[in-house]
Amino acid sequence: MRAADLIVVPVIPSPLSERALDEVTRHLGGKAKVPLMPVHSMVDRRRKLHAEALERNPDWPVIPMASIVESMASRRAPLGAFSPRSAGAKAVDGLWQRIEQRLARPGKKK
Repeated sequence: MRAADLIVVPVIPSPLSERALDEVTRHLGGKAKVPLMPVHSMVDRRRKLHAEALERNPDWPVIPMASIVESMASRRAPLGAFSPRSAGAKAVDGLWQRIEQRLARPGKKK
């Protein structure tokens, strides 16, 4: 982790996952100057807890809870290969764009 340029941390929108992110942040705090990029994953916008988490962190990328996203593991392929127009594929594409933007300007944290 100390040698990374950016650490992408998936965070399910729940208090337990948010506490885990806090622990990762604390763990890395004094030891490394690697920026973290939290990403809301497995998001179901119909759930109140998820909606509240998204309101607290509106700048975080969001990957939706969708069977098409979960099927990447069984298909052993990226979403763009079998469902490029799905909401999940668009969300992953947006995440990659954000990662590329962050890596293009090292040292700056959001």
